[in-house]
Formats: sequence, C-alpha cells, structure tokens
Amino acid sequence: MLSLSYLYAFTPLIGLLLNVFAQLIGFRYIKFSLLKSLILGFIIGLLFVFGAGFYGYFALAQPSGEFMTLFIVNSLTYLALSYCYAHFINLGEGARRIRIIRELYKSETGLTMGELLKIYNGRQMVENRINRLMSGGQIILRDNRYFIGKPHMLLISRIILLMKMLLLGKRSEFE
Repeated sequence: MLSLSYLYAFTPLIGLLLNVFAQLIGFRYIKFSLLKSLILGFIIGLLFVFGAGFYGYFALAQPSGEFMTLFIVNSLTYLALSYCYAHFINLGEGARRIRIIRELYKSETGLTMGELLKIYNGRQMVENRINRLMSGGQIILRDNRYFIGKPHMLLISRIILLMKMLLLGKRSEFE
C-alpha cells in the first residue's frame, strides 16, 4: 500500500484535475465567461494544493526542510500545469489556424479564399476583441482614445510574461 508521502507527490496532478473540473462547471453550468471560469478553476486547484500541503505539514509530517521543499515544488508544478492548461484552452479558442481548420471541417463543400477572408476579416476581429474588452471593463473609450480600465487583463499578461521568462527564458512572444 502506498504511504501518504507518495500520494502527496500526486498533489499537483489532482489540483490540475480539480482545476479542469471546476472550470468546466463554471463555464458550462454556472455560465461564467471563459476567463472567469479559468480563474475559478485555477483558484480551486491552488486551494487544494495549498490545503494538502498544510495538512501534510501539520498532521502527517515532522516539520523539516524536506517537507518545505516538497511543498514549494508541488506549488510550482501546479502553477506550471495550470499555465499549460490555460494556454491549451486559449489555443482552441483564439488561434486562427485552429478556427480555420474547424470552419473547413464544418463546410462539406470547402471554402474559397474569399469566403475565408469574409469569415476572418482582420478589422472585424479587432473590433470584436475591442468590444469584448470594453464590455468587460478592461478598456475604456475616452475622447476617441482607448485606455486601460480594470487592470485584470494587464495583471494576467504580466503573470504570463513572468511565467514565460521563468519557464522559457523569453521576454515576449516575438523572440
């Protein structure tokens, strides 16, 4: 039989499963936006990872440097897995290549370049994104100029940039 210390090694994976499950429930049944459901899932998984760590520290283990190392490694592993999951979701939702493939799959007769350009008008895409950002309050329009509104997306972009720097050693997506 596996001891609890071995099971504790699976904490990040269990946290990720809870993250995915909570995100799906939030998006499909509670009808949260995609971003809010991702945040909900992330927080639920993180609470599990932290809760398992504190439970292990106070109830099961003798306090030691080894335990603290495992707690930090589990937390960082969960953060990395959540980062990958968020980008997996983003790939399916936002990547033009994936969306073009889905449109071609739905069309029994195929699509011409003109039809594809009509579906994926660059100006329309920017307008759609601007409208989503404005409706969510992330940007505001003042004197015909756009400004940062609620800084949620800015904070998320900075966290993603920090994760890229830490995990990939890149400062931007253009490197």
